[in-house]
Amino acid sequence: MTQRPTRRPLTSLLACAVGVAALAGCGAAGVELHPGAAAVVGDRTVSLADVDERTDELCAVLVTAPQVAQQPADYPLGVLRTAVQRGLALDLMADQLAEEYDVDVSVELEAGTESVRAAYPNAEPDQLEAALPAFVGDGHLDLVLVAIGEQDLGAGTDQEAARARGYELGRAWAEENGLESSPAFEQLTLGEDAVEAARDELSVPASDWARRAAAPENAGEAAAATADLPADQRCQS
Repeated sequence: MTQRPTRRPLTSLLACAVGVAALAGCGAAGVELHPGAAAVVGDRTVSLADVDERTDELCAVLVTAPQVAQQPADYPLGVLRTAVQRGLALDLMADQLAEEYDVDVSVELEAGTESVRAAYPNAEPDQLEAALPAFVGDGHLDLVLVAIGEQDLGAGTDQEAARARGYELGRAWAEENGLESSPAFEQLTLGEDAVEAARDELSVPASDWARRAAAPENAGEAAAATADLPADQRCQS
């Protein structure tokens, strides 16, 4: 059996935002979301204002992709907003874990961000930097979790074992410190080797169309839901 590399390549959340597996999240005791918060991660907060601003920047980046010339971009802004909130929350978790366990993944993280920059050569640099969490949040956290798993188990540890241990430590950290999203977004939890997400029961869409727009199960559903959205809820080239 071929082993996965110790460092999983950073991947774009937008490429896998459809059909995310679900586990309901539960925050640490005492973690409370205050008005204006999109997420609370440990002792840090992702603001709704920051999510909204970066969603606009992400849209501006996506419409510069070279392939847009052959296939115009058309994304639901709600999906982009979810991607931004998730990326920012996971970045904050990664930063706090890296600090707590004294691990450094900056070289690997920079390699991943450079690949994103290369994919959008026509984007304004400031807009691309603002949008980066949506592309690399999952990968950033994965790099940190693998690193702390390796550190905990020791040099020469089996790669799969290091990843499994890292996610175990990450789950314990989230339970103790909190990884909580506003009901307007997906609740995030750590699975065995990936971040999983589910909509809070309080924010379940009321109609089938609303469900498709909020969490499409495949590319066809995403396209159909997008086509029915008003222009101000779409990111178009």
